Amino acid sequence: MAKRRKARLRGTRTATRIEQRKLLERVAQLKEKPELLLPKCHHPAGECPYPGVREQLEQAVQPDERGFLGRMFGRRLKDPLALALRASLSLLDTGKAPVMAVARYPTGEVGYVLRGQSIPKERLIGVQNFHHRTWRALAHLAYVRRNDIWLYSLPKQLICTGRSPALPPELWDGLRSGLPRGWSDSDGEGLTLRCVSLDRAVRLPAAGWRRSNRKSLMDLLEHQHASDAVSDWEVDAATPLDALAPPADCPALEEYRAGRLTDAELWIRLGDWQRERTAEGDAPGVIHGSELLAPQEFSARLSLSGHDARIARELLERYAGAVAVEALTLGALASATWKPVGQKLLAEWGGTPDEREPLAQLRDALAQAKIQDALAVLPVLEGLPPLPALADRAVRLLRTGRNEVLLRELATAAEASHSEQALAWAILRHTGSAAGREWQFSREVREFADELRPVFEVAAAAEGDDYANALHELGRLAGAEF
Repeated sequence: MAKRRKARLRGTRTATRIEQRKLLERVAQLKEKPELLLPKCHHPAGECPYPGVREQLEQAVQPDERGFLGRMFGRRLKDPLALALRASLSLLDTGKAPVMAVARYPTGEVGYVLRGQSIPKERLIGVQNFHHRTWRALAHLAYVRRNDIWLYSLPKQLICTGRSPALPPELWDGLRSGLPRGWSDSDGEGLTLRCVSLDRAVRLPAAGWRRSNRKSLMDLLEHQHASDAVSDWEVDAATPLDALAPPADCPALEEYRAGRLTDAELWIRLGDWQRERTAEGDAPGVIHGSELLAPQEFSARLSLSGHDARIARELLERYAGAVAVEALTLGALASATWKPVGQKLLAEWGGTPDEREPLAQLRDALAQAKIQDALAVLPVLEGLPPLPALADRAVRLLRTGRNEVLLRELATAAEASHSEQALAWAILRHTGSAAGREWQFSREVREFADELRPVFEVAAAAEGDDYANALHELGRLAGAEF
């Protein structure tokens, strides 16, 4: 017949012999020195309840307080910690503790032996595990709440600072060394946690801040016990957008202080909040990540020039406030400002909206507008002789940026009349395209080009009547006045 297993109550476990021996040794220590349960006080007299608690603990270890007769006829113990101590001392009478209850907390699991009636488990855990930095504090939480005192759990003892916070330097050293790599003691941008009572701070730079999945403030508070332990800590964030949207006004900071956000979640929430507030302001520029780039800085960062530089400038000057973009590109800027600004700008440049990307539409419209603007200042002259006609076509191609078309025109002119060859050589030299082409032009042609070149350069920069006069002068030099 199979051996029947003994039933075990839910939430309990069988203690090993080593666990039982160590527990009994700890209880024996408390019998000899009950003051091991008490913190060391660093405050003026009368700011904590522990002098009265000490008297009760000393009574609890007296021989006549133990056992049934002690409970019936002994001195009345009122303090819960003393009652928990007297109940735990009964383990010495049995000499064993085979069954241990298990309590689960966010910081882990802890075993203890149930003794006494109506004694809170936190008191029993704190008494029976007074050697443990985390569990010993459980026995004192009721004192903290009732008397509004501050307790700090160091590796080897508790410290009570009365009704005022006073973080021990040795605890700070332990907290500081427990932080992951990346935290520094210097000032600058990032997440800063400062202990007010000790006046010391640590900072996590932006690169580590946005990747941290910890709740670093809660980690620092692990061994600090008070009704409002976080009140001794300041949380500050420094980003490039601080001047336009101060982080102190962000609601996410209070959620972080309450332990509801990780470091990275605070980074995201704060960044979103600052970008929204900055975009609502009047300062022009581009918001990317936690940066606000002025219009000139945006163009310089992307090395914009020509038409692209003008598109960026026009969009940012017309947009009310700053523009938030996901990617730091001109295309992202054009898309973000398309409805309020870009479509109006497109219409001003003579473009019509289509299905292409906004930037492509703006580029084409600006190119066409530039062509029209460049040609608008040049008068239309009818019946020009071949040489002035070639000069007129060349100037119009130069001003509209169609250099490849101009080179094809000049290649044809190099095979035409003597005067047209000379003008072609003059234009090639004017545009810096003459290298390696000397063999195509005779010495006489190049000498005549030296006379034509100054007049062509005047035409290339002239407008209105000055332009017409320059073409007339070219015709005169070629013997073909009009």
